[in-house]
Amino acid sequence: MKLKKKISDELNNVEAFVVMKKLWQSPRYRSIFWLIVYFIFFAIIISSLQVSYKKQDNKGSIGSTLNVTEVLNNMKDYSYEILLNDEQSIIVGEVKKNFHTFAYDNEQYSIVGDNIYLEQNDNLIKTDLTSKIYIPIQKITLDKLDDYVIGQENIKSKDKIQYNLKNSDIIDNQNIDFSMTFYGTATIDKITLDFSQYVKSINADYDQYILTIKVGDINHDDNNIGSEQ
Repeated sequence: MKLKKKISDELNNVEAFVVMKKLWQSPRYRSIFWLIVYFIFFAIIISSLQVSYKKQDNKGSIGSTLNVTEVLNNMKDYSYEILLNDEQSIIVGEVKKNFHTFAYDNEQYSIVGDNIYLEQNDNLIKTDLTSKIYIPIQKITLDKLDDYVIGQENIKSKDKIQYNLKNSDIIDNQNIDFSMTFYGTATIDKITLDFSQYVKSINADYDQYILTIKVGDINHDDNNIGSEQ
């Protein structure tokens, strides 16, 4: 029985070979064969190019490299500058060993918890700058920003992550709309907070009101501080 099966297999192989040989001798079938080979070859090439393009495109995606929460949580000691509408520097400050100080309008301030204090003759005077800046600076420190974006949907593009938010924690008893955008890849280069809608509602002189936070190291030798983006 085994011998018969082997013979049968061999016959089938021979018959298949004979058929293939006859088809190969026909110019028509030989042309069809080469067309199929070329088609498969070019299909493989095109597929490999598409995969390569997709992989290269993903490398530039901020969403695949920047973890906003992780970066913010790891920023302990740093210096920063806040610009209004990306042109006027209004605040320069630093956070060092949990002490948060900044300069505004040639005066020195400290942030303690949710309060701002004016430093004057070795005294701390509790103050409020919202009548001048409109936005409570103590509510937009880097450690606070993380609380606003956790669990929120975002819009990712090549070099930024944007959050469109509605929040009542920044302005007391007011639920305001604003956007927060983080620029960078592995680290945060700058952050913009667009409060235009809210500020225009209380001061029509402003067409836009965008605060840009540029972050540097504690020694103020980072190129981002004091330079234009």
